[in-house]
Amino acid sequence: PKMNIGESENSYNIRASELLKGACLDCDLIRPKGRSPFEFCDIFTPQSHLIHVKKYTGASSMSHLLYQSLVSGQLFSQSPIIRQEVSKKKVVQTASLTSVVNPTKFSTAAYEIVIAVASSKSKPVTNLISF
Repeated sequence: PKMNIGESENSYNIRASELLKGACLDCDLIRPKGRSPFEFCDIFTPQSHLIHVKKYTGASSMSHLLYQSLVSGQLFSQSPIIRQEVSKKKVVQTASLTSVVNPTKFSTAAYEIVIAVASSKSKPVTNLISF
């Protein structure tokens, strides 16, 4: 959904996750042993979309967004322990998404990383990056 003018990123993530019937994981860090805490994604949907949202404020915000999605995607795809930690999140359980995250039977093809950029520009930024 479109971000409202003046809406905070967190408020948007909560509203969008409700509309998408997903889980808002904004600021809900995964804290794996021996690694730095990280944000898995902002919104996790029943369609297995890992949505990362950032307001466009310049190159540094885009760099952070892309790095966050890269690190999250790599850790999620490579570590059953990380997938287990995601499935334990109360908000994931509440949204009935635990079946979407199977720590042992995993295929990267089942998931899609979505990068959402909010901008006040009149021309929308679409297909910013594809990988």
